[in-house]
Amino acid sequence: LFESIPDVDPYVQDVDNWARSEVWDQYDAFIFFNMIAWGTWSVRKDMDDRIKAAIERLGENGAGIFIWHHALLAFPEDETFDAVCNQGNRRLDGFEAKAELNQKVVDSNHPITEGIDDWTLVTEAFGMEAPWEGSHELITVDHPVSMPVLAWTHEYKKSRVFCYQVGHDAEIWNDPSFYKVLTRGIRWVTRRL
Repeated sequence: LFESIPDVDPYVQDVDNWARSEVWDQYDAFIFFNMIAWGTWSVRKDMDDRIKAAIERLGENGAGIFIWHHALLAFPEDETFDAVCNQGNRRLDGFEAKAELNQKVVDSNHPITEGIDDWTLVTEAFGMEAPWEGSHELITVDHPVSMPVLAWTHEYKKSRVFCYQVGHDAEIWNDPSFYKVLTRGIRWVTRRL
């Protein structure tokens, strides 16, 4: 997926290696996708403190932050990651594997959603709380199982943050509207849009 984006040079790594990175300042953005939850941050318990320290460094160097899909459920006990997401109580309060989500673009003037019409995806729905006040809502949905806001932005320390609940698998990744939101989201957090 990321290799298909012309101006993205992806470097995929697990959370242990990310937390130990010695080239932190060379990244333009951090994109989180995995759901690291239920009290287990790493299979190596000696990494928990390093991972926590890395989370606390987010936003300090201005690198963009993209919290995507499963990652909204990551580190549910960590208040710093709550602040990064601008959302609390990040736990499932309902789930549907194949929900029809009629996505409503609520800000068609934002660079991420500009020119994108409302559209429907059949994908995972997470029942979660809406983001906190101070979030800029981009896409919402009215679905009994889903969280009400699917995409939002905000600033955290020196960084732009984009959170997007949708995007479980390649079936969704090939949707043209989803792909636009994803790629524009990456460009927006890196201040290229």
